[in-house]
Amino acid sequence: MIFTPTIQKGIQFATEAHAGQMRKGKDIPYITHPLTVAVILSQAGASEDVIIAGLLHDVVEDCDVELDDVRNEFGSSVVELVRSVTEEDKSLPWEERKRIALAHIKDMSHDALLLKSADVLHNLSELVHDVEEQGDVVFEKFNAPKEKKLKQQQKLLEAFKKAWPENLLLNDIQRGVELLVELSGQEEPLVNEGFGQLKVVSVDCDSCGLSAGFEHDNRTFFYCVEHKFGVNISSGQFAKQQMCRPCDKPLQRYDLVDEDNVCPICQGTLSVTYAPRKIKKR
Repeated sequence: MIFTPTIQKGIQFATEAHAGQMRKGKDIPYITHPLTVAVILSQAGASEDVIIAGLLHDVVEDCDVELDDVRNEFGSSVVELVRSVTEEDKSLPWEERKRIALAHIKDMSHDALLLKSADVLHNLSELVHDVEEQGDVVFEKFNAPKEKKLKQQQKLLEAFKKAWPENLLLNDIQRGVELLVELSGQEEPLVNEGFGQLKVVSVDCDSCGLSAGFEHDNRTFFYCVEHKFGVNISSGQFAKQQMCRPCDKPLQRYDLVDEDNVCPICQGTLSVTYAPRKIKKR
């Protein structure tokens, strides 16, 4: 049985919980979002519990519903999935909330990652559509400026890729991020599918402050432990010993391709910002 009584019950529960709510900055009922998330999950072959969690993923965070209510109606599996994508303290500043959510991705189960990915994919797809229709004015409705919103989407993509490379929704999210970046000022469009389209722009560690900007089209940087800065050089210079000018000590090498995005200084998570490669016209 595909359309089960429990899924029907989940639709009813979510519809009642979100009654009267609208999508941010739109005259569209909010329930369209969890319904779309559930459709995406169904298309991705998710289990009944994951689909129901998709229907209910915002009821605790945005409605007058408690986790115990979800558990009583739909069981422990569904409530744990909902818990995994629920922000615990929405009174925190936007950047802090997103930092916590991002750090949590590496600890998620595959079911929770699929749920989170479907949520991100629909929000991202809707944002791309709105920017296409209205331009950058769309970003004014968010709690962060355009640049931070774009960077957050790129960080999410990187975290998803790292946590579960086989995620069936990853390519769709990848393309959505690329389209959003293109619409936000990139000069040339992308022409091929796949992860190779993006180049690294910067690497940052929010925990210790390590930061490296990228000028060259490779994924390696050299860093100073004491001064917490990194430099990206051309591949042809890799064999030459790189030195930190302020302290005259050798710089250490870090390869994003080989490492697991763990900060080499404090063992926190590195945030990698991407942008589309400029395609050379023939």
